[in-house]
Amino acid sequence: MKKLLNNKCLILLFLCIFALVGCGKNKDKKDNTTEKKETTEGIVEDTTDDTTTGYTEYDDNDPIILRIGMQPGGDMTLEEFEAASVMYEIYSSGKATYNKSDKEVQISDEDFEKIVAFCNDVISGNVEIEEYNGADLPSYDVTVYDKDGKMHGLNSYSDGWIVGSDEIIKIITGYFEEDDPVDDANKENDPVDDADKDSDTEEEYKSLYEVYGASRGISNIDDLSKDYSIDDAINDGCFVIGAAKVYNDNLYEEFMKKYEDKEEAYIRVVQSTDEGDAVIYDIFYIPESKEWMDAAYPDRVYVVIDSTRDKFAAEDDRMINMEEFDGIAEYESNSNLYWVVYRGDPEDIELMNINTFVIAIIN
Repeated sequence: MKKLLNNKCLILLFLCIFALVGCGKNKDKKDNTTEKKETTEGIVEDTTDDTTTGYTEYDDNDPIILRIGMQPGGDMTLEEFEAASVMYEIYSSGKATYNKSDKEVQISDEDFEKIVAFCNDVISGNVEIEEYNGADLPSYDVTVYDKDGKMHGLNSYSDGWIVGSDEIIKIITGYFEEDDPVDDANKENDPVDDADKDSDTEEEYKSLYEVYGASRGISNIDDLSKDYSIDDAINDGCFVIGAAKVYNDNLYEEFMKKYEDKEEAYIRVVQSTDEGDAVIYDIFYIPESKEWMDAAYPDRVYVVIDSTRDKFAAEDDRMINMEEFDGIAEYESNSNLYWVVYRGDPEDIELMNINTFVIAIIN
């Protein structure tokens, strides 16, 4: 009996020692697991930090700096909406892509500087969204990525447009209108760019008044006073589009009648901004080539735009410039009647397209 008890004591002793060893191993294993878990969480945090740059879907050596697009306004099917929506992307190297083309183009240094300047204005908050009450316009969407990859976005939500974005879109689309990418060498031969470049010069619009307007008793738009107002325009017998009323609309009807009859015509349009400032449009229709114009451009509409009195416009937009168009027309969309000038085929008129300029809503 005594021997049996001794054997049991030995067995119990061995079991206790084994249990103590096992507990030590489990304790070590638990400590190792905790340490590994902490390390994994650190890696996840680091990875998360890396992916917040905004560049993860692009080549880090050539990150995107600007995404700009336009979505149509008004009622339409999904297919029509997708067909009319466009998106452009600009990269730090100056490369540009267009969602409806497989072509990649290289932006010239001069144009790229303008795009970068626009991006910097968006980042610094110097770009505004200008409302156009009563219109159902396309929606502009702009996303700028700064050097840290942070996104700065603007969207006009069909209530107007992002000031300056139309000029950037015009620059970019010019590169995709040709079969071959446009570069510094061949850009001078691009007829669209040349027309825009030439029409924006002070010499061009001054020549229009000096050579064509003077002989017809048309006063130079430069001669109007800096504080020229809507009341002044009404008294001067201009076609005035005020906030709630239209004045001298017979001038509009007379101009359009002459245009339809292929007779030369002129009209001064003065439109009130929401704040009551005057924006002035001098519109010339010249049905055939004159000595002062290029003989290659007969039957043109010239629009001189004076935005110098619009105190709420961006400083760069407060200027006088002239642009030329192929025609002028009334365009109806969503129960609104727009008076527009256009380039190209009148069947291709679209609101806020780079080839269409809205003078006013006339109903």
